[in-house]
Amino acid sequence: MAFRNWSSHKNWVLFFGVVVISSLFYSRFILSIGMFGWIALSFFEVTDDKRWRFRFWHRFSGSKPAQQALAAFPLFFLLVGLSLFWSDWSEFGLSRLRLALPFFALPLAFLHLPPLKQKDLDFLLSILVFCAALSAIYILFKVFFFSTDYHLNQGKSLPTPVSHVRYGLLIAISSLTAFNLSYFKSPLFSSSVVRSIFFILFLSLSMFTVYLSVRTGWVALAAGLGILVFHLGYRLGNRKEVFALIVSSIFLFALSYAFFPTVNEKINYTLNDWQQLEAGQGWFSSDATRWRSLAVGGQIFLEHPYLGAGAGDIRKEVNLAFEDRYPKSGKNILPHNQYLYWLAAYGLLGFLLCIAIVIQPLGFKEGRRKIGHLQVQSILLLSFLVEATWQSSLGVGIYVVFTVLYLSNLSDETKS
Repeated sequence: MAFRNWSSHKNWVLFFGVVVISSLFYSRFILSIGMFGWIALSFFEVTDDKRWRFRFWHRFSGSKPAQQALAAFPLFFLLVGLSLFWSDWSEFGLSRLRLALPFFALPLAFLHLPPLKQKDLDFLLSILVFCAALSAIYILFKVFFFSTDYHLNQGKSLPTPVSHVRYGLLIAISSLTAFNLSYFKSPLFSSSVVRSIFFILFLSLSMFTVYLSVRTGWVALAAGLGILVFHLGYRLGNRKEVFALIVSSIFLFALSYAFFPTVNEKINYTLNDWQQLEAGQGWFSSDATRWRSLAVGGQIFLEHPYLGAGAGDIRKEVNLAFEDRYPKSGKNILPHNQYLYWLAAYGLLGFLLCIAIVIQPLGFKEGRRKIGHLQVQSILLLSFLVEATWQSSLGVGIYVVFTVLYLSNLSDETKS
């Protein structure tokens, strides 16, 4: 997959894809640049005589389910903007609108970019796996060669290059992607040696996901492996592979619990934090504060059941609810659940619209049968239960990037 022809529209799409995927691990600024590159490319086309010319976005037929799923995402941007009309045009509300901008621009851009072939997608996914491996090596180097106590027993995390929760998701997804590239024999990698390397990377990144001790990463890996077991056993009927995968997964987690001190510290911290919450304490602990934020989110929804507090007022409402219910809380945070955030911010009507948008990528048969796409969407939807994923630029980036890449590929493969 060498970029031999720089006049090719597709090669520039892949180039910015490499920029975007690698920046997920290191830089939100470069992530934005890569996204803008994709958007800019969507306004150009290459003629038969290899000349580039500007064009406005043209109409698309929307006949393929993957295209229809892409076309649905701009509705979320419009919802955020509309909610400002029944709430204040506050700085926080405008920041939510900026966060939602990729849901408008990137899906429309990919509707006007050449669809990704399977080889194109596998190339970008291989970049993801190798970036994950390099970042893991860097973290392990810091942990083992610099004697520092990272206070995991106090809810802290290892020194990840970006938010530890988002990073844990990326590592788990990268691990599962490495297995898929190895086992399902990607058309890009015909060599058995290369596939063996990806399988080794799968094992290594899986172990690292457990060692990293990000609970969202643990759940993501377990969910992805569960979907893999279902796919191999029920769909493909490969019972031997399923048995080997289940046994090796149980062995992996048992071995990790026995030999990784990070795992024990994280489990002990979680149990201790839960005990403090039950005792009405833990005002400065992260887990207890997150649980209290759920109660706050539920209260705001009950006060604004139909249209919600709106993007402009949700922060103010959260602060007021915390001051009223939990005046001793050391921090007032947004509802730590994306679904509950939608209910509180946009009410029941907005929540139903958001749900309709996020289930679109899995709403057609080809999307559910593509194992990598099914794993990623399931993991991200599951992460919504414990994180307000779309309320950070990196969370938005992870969701949008993986979604548009897989849907672009499916729009090439899916028949009307």
